[in-house]
Amino acid sequence: MTDILDNDFIEKHPDDSSDEKLETYRMFTHESIALDFVSILDENKIPYKLEKGQDLLDGAIIGNSIRPHIALKILPEDFLKVNELLQKDIENQPGEQFGILEGFSKEELVDLLTNPDEWSPEAIATAKVRLQQMGEPLDDQYIKNLKENRLNELRKGKEPHMAWPIFYFALAILGGFLIQFLAIIPALGMGWYYWKGKSVDFEGKKYFTFEKNTRQYGLIIFISAIGATLLGFIWWTYLINY
Repeated sequence: MTDILDNDFIEKHPDDSSDEKLETYRMFTHESIALDFVSILDENKIPYKLEKGQDLLDGAIIGNSIRPHIALKILPEDFLKVNELLQKDIENQPGEQFGILEGFSKEELVDLLTNPDEWSPEAIATAKVRLQQMGEPLDDQYIKNLKENRLNELRKGKEPHMAWPIFYFALAILGGFLIQFLAIIPALGMGWYYWKGKSVDFEGKKYFTFEKNTRQYGLIIFISAIGATLLGFIWWTYLINY
């Protein structure tokens, strides 16, 4: 379940029909940080929406250390634009860089640039500035090639440990035949996820979450769950009637 934070200023896109096109760009743990972050989007008239997830357990039970996550959603075509705005903001204010990168070596900074999906645009810009300060600037084309290589690697899709597809296949067959919905539902869900699941890269483009073979396993799991369930219904109905 989600709540929209303060509709008076969080709804920044004029056409509500575009909501379904929005993708999560970043997650925040505090509302104040999220509102401070979106100021750059307001300045550049970039449409967005903030959504706050609700705690599943009462604070009296689990304490207040777990806060609701706040999702910033923007249009996929704006991912690159926002990345560039954030990086330029850091490059123009070299004194306000992330302290977390203070002790990074040259090799660690280059590794950061090699995996831009694991870091924020601000951290990437900070790494570039740090390398320049260390007298080890990287050519823009080289950095672009690093990014392209990482994108190509990501878009190949993940390959899960084979034990999991095998487990869900067994769950689909046994759960379906025995009409155990606590087994059928997860098998169907994971089968669909392996088969059709998609992720969004740091440029806002969608790609299949899993590689080709895993997607085929997902289709097999999904169909097996349905087939085994139908067969189970026929079998148990036959036994009851005869």
